[in-house]
Amino acid sequence: MKAPGLHQHQGLRAGHYEQYVVSGDGVPVSDNDLVIVWDGARCGLVGQGRNGILGSALKKLSLKQEFFHVPLSYVRYFLQSHYQQLNTYSRGSVIQHVDPALFRKLEIPIPAKNDERFQRICTLLQAIDEIEQHTARQLHLVRDLKQSFLHEAFTPGSRNDGPSLGAHP
Repeated sequence: MKAPGLHQHQGLRAGHYEQYVVSGDGVPVSDNDLVIVWDGARCGLVGQGRNGILGSALKKLSLKQEFFHVPLSYVRYFLQSHYQQLNTYSRGSVIQHVDPALFRKLEIPIPAKNDERFQRICTLLQAIDEIEQHTARQLHLVRDLKQSFLHEAFTPGSRNDGPSLGAHP
């Protein structure tokens, strides 16, 4: 059985899969996981997992059981806020790698479950995620519209019977 393979940051950020792997050949990841680019120029980039198998440059992040009440978006945004630091202070002269010691030193501020401020932060982050997803869908529709227009405008014999672009009246 073959499964989508997340490779580098393209699949992580956009959910596009260009390669497939045999499902037993790697670490399975789901939409409910966090993934970090551990190796390469974009090391330190954190995103939401996609159903599939991780590529070798990616690592799956897991929460300890006592932190299961913390929304993944909260952890993801915290780690994303440290991307520059993780990327800049990476190790490796040819291929960059996240410095494990630096990564382990990151302390995610996690308040008590019933902390009102924590609840507001989580609610706001959820709203931001929804806006981001909506915006991504809208951007995709705009790109499709643009491509459709370009096809219509520049394809000979298309429904556009008006003067061609660049023609003088």
